Amino acid sequence: MLRRRDERSRRLPTSVVALIVGVSATLGCRTDFCLAGLDLGTTYRVTVLEPADANGQYAIQTSHGPDFGISVDPTLTCGTGFDFVSGSTFLIEPVSKGDINGCWGRIAVPTEVAVIQLVSQTNRPVAGGEVMGTPIFQVDRGAGCTGEWQLDFLSTRHEPPLNTPVPGEYPPVVLERIFTSPPLAEVQSCLLPNSKLADHRYCIDYFVVKLEKT
Repeated sequence: MLRRRDERSRRLPTSVVALIVGVSATLGCRTDFCLAGLDLGTTYRVTVLEPADANGQYAIQTSHGPDFGISVDPTLTCGTGFDFVSGSTFLIEPVSKGDINGCWGRIAVPTEVAVIQLVSQTNRPVAGGEVMGTPIFQVDRGAGCTGEWQLDFLSTRHEPPLNTPVPGEYPPVVLERIFTSPPLAEVQSCLLPNSKLADHRYCIDYFVVKLEKT
C-alpha cells in the first residue's frame, strides 16, 4: 500500500493524498481479516446502483444521513453525470495481484466506461484498492476534456465482494473514481454545474456497485 501512496503523491495535490491515506487507514486490512480475492482472468460485470451520497439507500441510515462505511466528501465531486449514472454497466478483469496492507488485492483492467475513452494506460504500476483497483488511464471525454482517471473498489465492512447490496445495510463494495486534470489543461471543457474540479484540479466520486461474474 505504501507503494501506491507514494506513486499517487507524485501526481495529486497534498490534500487529496491525505484524503486517500485517511480512507485507507479507516479501511486498514489485517491479515486475519482479508477478503477472498477475485479470480484472476475472470471477467466481472460492474453495475452502478447509485451514487454514494446524501440520497443513498444502500447504506446504514443515521441521524446525520447515510453511512456507507467510508468518508464521502461531496465537496470533491466531478459533478452529477460526469461519467457514471445509476444503471451504468461495464466489464472488468483482474489481471494481477498486489500486496495491500497484508492482503492480496487485484489490479484490474476495465472496458470502456460510459462516454470515457481509455486512451492509454500509464506506465506507473498501481496497487488495487481493498478489493481491486485499476492502473491510471489517460482518458478523453470529448469536447477537449482530457485527464487521468482511476478506479478503486473499496470494501466497507470486509464482506465478500460478490454479495448483493441490500438497501438499509452497508454495501459490500463502494466504487471510488478519481479524475485529475493536467496542470496546464483548461478545465472548463470538463465542468458540470456542480463540479468541484476547477477548485482542486482533481475530483472524486463514490458509487454503490454490484459485482458479479459474467
